[in-house]
Amino acid sequence: MPQRVWDQYLTERDRAHLAMRPPRRRGFGEKPALLLIDLYRWVFGDKPELILEAMKKWPSSCGLEGWSAVPQIQKLLAKSREVGIPVVHTTGLDGAGVAPRSPQRESELQANRDPEARDRFTRRYEIIDEVKPLSGETVRARPGQAHSGAPR
Repeated sequence: MPQRVWDQYLTERDRAHLAMRPPRRRGFGEKPALLLIDLYRWVFGDKPELILEAMKKWPSSCGLEGWSAVPQIQKLLAKSREVGIPVVHTTGLDGAGVAPRSPQRESELQANRDPEARDRFTRRYEIIDEVKPLSGETVRARPGQAHSGAPR
């Protein structure tokens, strides 16, 4: 078995314990799926921008570093769709039954916003167009990310 990063920190007892365990089957299993997590505007914004510029409109933006992953995600998504692997998108969805992290923070985010900022806030959990779900693909709210809702 190849050396793992943490192997150098194992005690002799840890190594003996691992050696006694039956081997585990590794691989993709019999029912693989592609899970796409947090590919929404709150993280990406509307377009690729330098992070400090992007954060002016989208405070949780990953900037260009996030966008640089999109072509690889698109390749994986296209192949998954081609071979019929189920695709599941996770996002924060308003009204998904999960309490907001901080009701006060939500009201602060919505208060005193210009119309453009309010529009961005209502679109924050839209999955970016580059990896948009197709009809029949599952879209689920990620626990802890659903919010009580923004004015629409």
